[in-house]
Amino acid sequence: MIVREYKASDYNEVLNISMGLWNEKVNILTTYDKPKNKQWFSDMGGVKDKPFNGYFVAEIDNRVVGVLVLKYKNQIIKKNDKKLSGFNIVKKYGVVQFFKMIIFSIAINHRLKKSECYIDYIVTDSNYRGRGIGGKLLDQAKQFCVNNSLSILTLSVISRNKGAIRLYEKKGFKKIKKRKYPKFFTKQLNSEGEYFMGITISDKL
Repeated sequence: MIVREYKASDYNEVLNISMGLWNEKVNILTTYDKPKNKQWFSDMGGVKDKPFNGYFVAEIDNRVVGVLVLKYKNQIIKKNDKKLSGFNIVKKYGVVQFFKMIIFSIAINHRLKKSECYIDYIVTDSNYRGRGIGGKLLDQAKQFCVNNSLSILTLSVISRNKGAIRLYEKKGFKKIKKRKYPKFFTKQLNSEGEYFMGITISDKL
């Protein structure tokens, strides 16, 4: 297994992996079948289409099996050409669906602090789970922090995702606080909220 920087040619594989997570965890935010869910997720800009500093994939036998997206202050991210404008989203999917996701995005938005690196996105191919991919991606995130002089690595995880929480704690992350979702999303996601977790990064990993 290798972890490398994302390339534009990885887009479809990354989208497929991302949809595996979406369909498993939060597809209840939409009422579409899987093919339309996939197109909707792409149109909403759910997957970044261009490489940038902090965008990585895990690869086994030339197949993308994991994705890691990191955020930090003053990061430069190019415009996502796959993402539709708000007007076209409303035209294609309706105003209710558009505002539902806007509200959800606001609810889970994280404001970055100085010297913080935030794991915006980490997901593995469900067919390859149990092979240490998530751990490798977390190691990559830690090394990225060292290389870019970022002193704390943070993430958010749905409180009911016990398996992910165990992995993060094994890797040294501590629960900092629990953030509650608005009531509507508590019901939709079958979870009261999420844990905000973090780890202080040493320059000697």
